[in-house]
Amino acid sequence: MKPLRRCLPVGLTAACFGLAGFAGLAGNCRAEPMAGFVMGYFTESPRGDATSWSLHLALSEDGLEWMPLNQNHAVVDAMIPQHGMRDPCFIRLEAGKDGEDGEAGEAGEDGGFVVLATDQRNWTEAYPTIHIWDTSDFVEFENERTAKLHDTPMHTFSPDAFWDPEKERYGVIWSGNTDRNRVYVNYTRDFVEFGPHELYFDPGTDCVDPTVVAGVEDGVNVLYYCDAANRKLHGSRSDSLAPGSFEVESYTGPIGTAAIASPMLFESLGGGTWYLWGIGPDPRRGRFEAWTTKDIAAGEWKPVDPGSYTQPANARQATVLPLTRGEMDRLVEVWGKPDWRRFRCLGDPSLFLRHYSYVARVSAYPFDPYEDMMWMMRAGLADRDKLSLESVNFPGRYLRARDGKLVLDEEEDTAEFAASATFEKVAGLADDKHCSFRLAGGPDRYILHRDGEVRVAAVKTPEDRVAATFQMVY
Repeated sequence: MKPLRRCLPVGLTAACFGLAGFAGLAGNCRAEPMAGFVMGYFTESPRGDATSWSLHLALSEDGLEWMPLNQNHAVVDAMIPQHGMRDPCFIRLEAGKDGEDGEAGEAGEDGGFVVLATDQRNWTEAYPTIHIWDTSDFVEFENERTAKLHDTPMHTFSPDAFWDPEKERYGVIWSGNTDRNRVYVNYTRDFVEFGPHELYFDPGTDCVDPTVVAGVEDGVNVLYYCDAANRKLHGSRSDSLAPGSFEVESYTGPIGTAAIASPMLFESLGGGTWYLWGIGPDPRRGRFEAWTTKDIAAGEWKPVDPGSYTQPANARQATVLPLTRGEMDRLVEVWGKPDWRRFRCLGDPSLFLRHYSYVARVSAYPFDPYEDMMWMMRAGLADRDKLSLESVNFPGRYLRARDGKLVLDEEEDTAEFAASATFEKVAGLADDKHCSFRLAGGPDRYILHRDGEVRVAAVKTPEDRVAATFQMVY
């Protein structure tokens, strides 16, 4: 399936953000409460099967479990200058604060959004531009353009933005490099015309992937970034949003057990709980990590259990923004839910049920072909009240029990094949919040994994119960 692209003409306002922008939400959405979040991202996988330098979307009600839209295909491509985009950023515009002389422009009156992204050319050559779109609903993307932020020989990447009430301007921050990376800022009213770039933050180390959240507590603003020298996340505080105001010494960090980059920071809808996400810089180890805190100003982050959150498949540097129920329903109506599910092992959330050489096994995510872990849940071939699991990338092939193994075979028009490929989804044997799959008919045998191999066998031990329990995720 080709990416479905909805993009309208070029020429109006636009722009910005990645994970700050929360300061402006109350003014735009007082009538309807926030019901969940939208994530924007691009995709890559270990050998490049999933590489898509375009905008992808996912939804979540809790900010932990994510459902990709449009079958995890792109919703808009960067057509100018046809080099692609990375590191998308979303911001909800301040109502009445865009346009000339502070008067509301078209997007501001609608409570619209702006999308910013890195120009893919910046990864091969030093380009001063970023991509910008306007959108009222993340369905139609208008006024696609690039914005030139400086006239220096610097790469310009990882844009983010925030509303600065003192300046009555949006600040667009980005990573740029001379002898090393620092954070710079340009100010704008409309995301069309930008002021000159200024040095915004320099902690004295190689600093990339900045994100600012204003007003996390009374008088406290935070800036999180990746120290590219040690590949860990750090946070800085300030009582101002002005350039040079953030503390040079990080108040929290280094954060991350392994190489980690691209901090994504947001607050739970109920308030009081903050989440910080980061991702490994290498697509071969491109899993998200997540941390949480009740006191972001203190910066005491605790790891989130990896089994309690799920990233969209192959998602890379991402941005998150709260949406109302109506906004979320609109996205599902247009882009649709995935036709497939993935099954993650309860005992080790890095492992997913997949097929390899037509044999079922479990493998640590990420891997290619990534479609090997995607399954369409069909009405059972032998009993329509039960289910059969059809491969996404090999349509017509189903998981079936054969000689105690679980294999991927082409459908046969026989009762024997139908019975061997039909399963009953039951409450998880080790955790009833999840699921197990019992072979329909005959003695109790379940899909379970041992040492990477997957079989259909009797469950005899507590370890078997865990091995036969899967988390059904998108």
